[in-house]
Amino acid sequence: MTLRTAPSNSHPPRRRGAGPAMLFALVAMTVLHTGCATARLAPYAHAPVTGALGPFPKALVELRYADPANANGFTGTVQVPATHALPNPDEPTDFFDVKVRAVMFADADRKPGNELLVLYSAQKTGPATPLYYAVTVYKWAGADFVRLRDVEAKLEGSHNAADVRRRLAGKRAA
Repeated sequence: MTLRTAPSNSHPPRRRGAGPAMLFALVAMTVLHTGCATARLAPYAHAPVTGALGPFPKALVELRYADPANANGFTGTVQVPATHALPNPDEPTDFFDVKVRAVMFADADRKPGNELLVLYSAQKTGPATPLYYAVTVYKWAGADFVRLRDVEAKLEGSHNAADVRRRLAGKRAA
């Protein structure tokens, strides 16, 4: 058996992963973060839900992970029949662990038409930070969805849909 060595003027062998595959991975990640419609969609943060929302008798709500690699946060769209993006929650996924707990339709502002309510838990990443519960409330504003921050403040700390309904009805928790 003869051992062959490379001539001294040849280039060192290419490292694995430093070629076209690595370039493709970088381009693919860029496409995913820019929201390109042809990019692969992130997994659902909650199963799709349909219900009456604002003036629409049937709206399809899809919530997907904002950070699919860590199954964290959420971004959303509503099809009524055109697709509209929902404003994001306040917690950035870089600093918070956000999990969707429930999605519901309810009259949150005592005006005609239901609003969309997304119940979630959040915990700031870091040492000894407590878990808290919040609700993001979306209302149809004629051309897009807006958040109802005054209603969100009233519902802060709601652990589940029953707690939200109780607070919306103006009743205290037992």
